[in-house]
Amino acid sequence: MGKKLMKMTIERENLQQKWGFSLQGGQEMTLTLKVASVKKFTPASIAGLEKMDYVYTVNGKEVFQLTQEEVAKEIQNSGKQIVLEVERGEFIVPSFAEIWPEL
Repeated sequence: MGKKLMKMTIERENLQQKWGFSLQGGQEMTLTLKVASVKKFTPASIAGLEKMDYVYTVNGKEVFQLTQEEVAKEIQNSGKQIVLEVERGEFIVPSFAEIWPEL
């Protein structure tokens, strides 16, 4: 399987329920943001999010210029629904030429 960009909506029953995933990376670390873990039987796992998915957007906002803390705040302020675009596939090596073609 090559690279595949996927859009997924994650919904939770109430604001106290955790999304069920963690992230690693971010602009301040010069690392592409990716899913570090997904807990089973959580809104994230039910929506199909997987460990090692590379995060492209959160609620329509590209994350490449955001720190991990800024992305975490966007997720925390999402209410009961969050929309993620993630890249998935074998041997994904994030291409910064794709992210910043003007460089």
